[in-house]
Amino acid sequence: MYRSIAPTASAAIKPPVKFGFTRQSLKKAMAQWDRVGGEASLSDARCPGLRIRRRTAGWQAELNKRVQGKLYRKTLRPVNDIASLDIEALRVECNSVLSDLISGRYANVGKKAEQDSLLIITVDQALSLHFDVSSNRPREATRTDYERKLRSFSKGLGRRKIADVTAMQLRLAYNDLLSRVKPTSAASYSRTVKAIWSSWSWACGDANLNVAIEAFRDGSGKSVLRANKPKRRRLQPSQFPAYFAAIAELRETKGITLSATVDAVELLLLTGCRKSEIFLLNSSEVGCDIDSFITLAPERLKTGRFSTDSWHKPLGPRALAIVERRQELASDDGILFGSWMKPGAPINDARKTMVALASLSGVSLSVHDLRRTYEDVSELAGIGAYIQRLLTGHSGGDTHDSYKGDATDEAVQSALREAADKVEAKILELGGVA
Repeated sequence: MYRSIAPTASAAIKPPVKFGFTRQSLKKAMAQWDRVGGEASLSDARCPGLRIRRRTAGWQAELNKRVQGKLYRKTLRPVNDIASLDIEALRVECNSVLSDLISGRYANVGKKAEQDSLLIITVDQALSLHFDVSSNRPREATRTDYERKLRSFSKGLGRRKIADVTAMQLRLAYNDLLSRVKPTSAASYSRTVKAIWSSWSWACGDANLNVAIEAFRDGSGKSVLRANKPKRRRLQPSQFPAYFAAIAELRETKGITLSATVDAVELLLLTGCRKSEIFLLNSSEVGCDIDSFITLAPERLKTGRFSTDSWHKPLGPRALAIVERRQELASDDGILFGSWMKPGAPINDARKTMVALASLSGVSLSVHDLRRTYEDVSELAGIGAYIQRLLTGHSGGDTHDSYKGDATDEAVQSALREAADKVEAKILELGGVA
């Protein structure tokens, strides 16, 4: 492990070497750098921002971390005797300063004694108070969502006083919460817990409470508040019939005026488009340049920053029928998939619909999983990589793509239309839809 950390003698400034600090590992690493000479920087893999650096005056521990776009560097203490160095205490000190920087209260911890009155407030009161004084105030809907989730927090933690809550209790409560919520909800709860953590540490610091504010990481360096992301999924061939049956049942249940989200979800499956490309679809973008194509301007595309060209997406017969049905119901602004709760605005969320479809079909998917399904079926239908890339609106490709034409060329239009029809036919065949 330590054979590779000796730098080349020609380097004027040595790059940092990263490993988990122990007394033995530091002793070996520092000895190797002392033989080489010059500046050296060693980074702790278990504590973000903690470095031990050799300067002219000798080795010293420091915090070196970029927070909210700004680079902070603070000397913590000299490192003269490795045998007496308390590495865990050094990590706690580094994490404490880092927490202060993240919460924006660095250098303000030792405030007036009367601020100790903050100790008698509860965690949920700290959350609300922190939102009021925060420079980056959340939207009212976000704040309401945080407060609602706080009420479901483990063992009534929100009703406990700040002075009675420890960092470990917050962690244990979060782990307990994750065991009771679905993976798709975990990320939202993670953001809530981070807001609670920030509020708690802010109240503790402003109240002169001498607490060790630990980092959001365990001993391995992994974030303890990071939600487990759901696996990338897609419809399996045997699941298509149940999923299409669920779409039909849900559409019939909601009725034609309330089925905008159901139509949007089916269109996502039939076209492989991204969520925003369908949810924000306007009548003016359908057939404006090419019949039975939708044409999206670069600013409407995720890949728009890489290109100044519009994207032309062909629609198969069933996809086109859905679009034409939505055009008859479109608002005066031409919004095809309008929200029934907010007239004149497009839909912006399909999670409830996806949950309902999962309940009816037994297949749990995210909206983006429908795009992965489309790509799988494209390969199953024998669509080439270049045409598949044009169908899904991916950036990239290779140099030879420039010789193949773009979606405005008649030959490519014909190939795209044929491929879109072929993929849609394959999807409907798998779904048993006539």
